[in-house]
Amino acid sequence: MKQVIFMGRLYTCDPQDIYLYEQQWVDNLKNEIQNTSSYQFNYLINITWIDRDQQDYWINWIDEAHAPNNCKIWISGSIDSVEWITNSNFYKTLEQRGYEVTTIGYSKHHWHSWFPYYLYDKNQTINTTLQNIKYLYLNYNRKPKHHRFLLVDKLRDHNLLHLGYVTFQQGYYPMLDELTGNTELHFHDEKVKSEPDLYIKPKDLKYSRPEDVSSLGNLDIWNNTYLIIVSETEFYDPYHLSEKTWKPIIGSRPFVLNGNYTMTSVLKKLGFYTPSMLFDNEDLDSCSADSIIELLQYLKTLNNEQLMNLYNKQLPMIEYNYKRFVEIATGDRTKILNWSQSKML
Repeated sequence: MKQVIFMGRLYTCDPQDIYLYEQQWVDNLKNEIQNTSSYQFNYLINITWIDRDQQDYWINWIDEAHAPNNCKIWISGSIDSVEWITNSNFYKTLEQRGYEVTTIGYSKHHWHSWFPYYLYDKNQTINTTLQNIKYLYLNYNRKPKHHRFLLVDKLRDHNLLHLGYVTFQQGYYPMLDELTGNTELHFHDEKVKSEPDLYIKPKDLKYSRPEDVSSLGNLDIWNNTYLIIVSETEFYDPYHLSEKTWKPIIGSRPFVLNGNYTMTSVLKKLGFYTPSMLFDNEDLDSCSADSIIELLQYLKTLNNEQLMNLYNKQLPMIEYNYKRFVEIATGDRTKILNWSQSKML
């Protein structure tokens, strides 16, 4: 009988429901590997929550009795990046010893994410109607990373900050600290009261908004915003589509991406209209700060009526994106391998 040997650990922190989704994903993956793998022994190694500095010791996890001809290594990461492992000493050592190694999750081998399931479960009943255009764009940033600095610097230097709603870790941009420095902290307090299982972490006041993977935030802001600028988690990772990218799709908004350009090719393979299609501008699929600034400089020349007309023109693509999102979110959760979520436009 084929064996699947699990290594690493799963999420055990709050909120607990995140853990349950990851646990289900891993359990489904174990079963699928057991049912489909041609190898007698299969090591499923979850790298999301383990210490990268310990990778020189990970090779000891593989039993020497399990030779490359009867053993395959599966490396998974369903919450954070997995692509970095392909350049690690651990990965290279496995390949040098002759093992077949594949990655699953945010991966070019077997791309799959359970975040659509999670977000759909949490947001099925919300009203995301664009009520008014008070903000040209919304750009949430928490941790100060290079690609986020680059974008916010350009927004400031091109005199675009006042047109949108931008957050950043406090202490870096005095203008933002004054305008949005306490963003959604009251919203967080209300969430703690209404959904304590989801929002039991204490507030970290250096961030202008609490960590929130499950909601669109304050809908008074969302429903009065035309464009969502997604600042993804990492710039270097070509496959990591976190909850940040899914939110404008489930929230029915045109969006642009600040991150790695390869993300748009993943979205296309998943069957979504990308920013270049929404705005008929191929430069936007570069996910660069410069392309975002150029778009905003054009959009600021439009009045609210013209922006609403543009939104209505984009609406068929926006609605299609939402429909495609629901297809993924309600699909067979037991099928994870072989780009089971993909659908070319």
